Amino acid sequence: MPLSDLPPERCLRAREQISLRLDSELSESEELVLWAHLAVCEPCFALSTELESMTAMLRATPVETPAMEFRAPRRRRRVAVHPAAAAVAVAIAAFMIGGFVDLDSSAYHRATVDLRSSRELMSVKERQLQALEGAGAEQKSAHSRTVTRPSGVDPGAGIPSSPVVRVTPIGRPGRGGF
Repeated sequence: MPLSDLPPERCLRAREQISLRLDSELSESEELVLWAHLAVCEPCFALSTELESMTAMLRATPVETPAMEFRAPRRRRRVAVHPAAAAVAVAIAAFMIGGFVDLDSSAYHRATVDLRSSRELMSVKERQLQALEGAGAEQKSAHSRTVTRPSGVDPGAGIPSSPVVRVTPIGRPGRGGF
């Protein structure tokens, strides 16, 4: 249905009022407004007369009794709960849930302490690693050094010269080193 086929807003309102008038639910002022619209609007007047005749015919039809007996299912009784009892139940539930969940600030404090101790441990481990790397670099440089003879020693003089070697003990972690 195109939008152009829709009745204007005042006709839609009048059609609702026709239905309310048939059920005797319109006030006097609303009924006067409806009659003023029906006097100028032919489609709404035709609808009104058609609905009036259909309603009169339906109301004149006798009510038939069904051949079978029908019983509606019984409704369950609703248990009424006093508001104070409900409040107590909620408070008890909140107390019990609070016992399972640690809501105090000490959990935050423990996490902060754990973080601090983890950082301290990391800094100790980093220092140990740096010391090991420094000792390894020193050891490598000791092996790659060129041996120099003390000054004043003539290599051709027949004096055997041996390089001066310094031994630096390197500790091992876990064996008394660092």
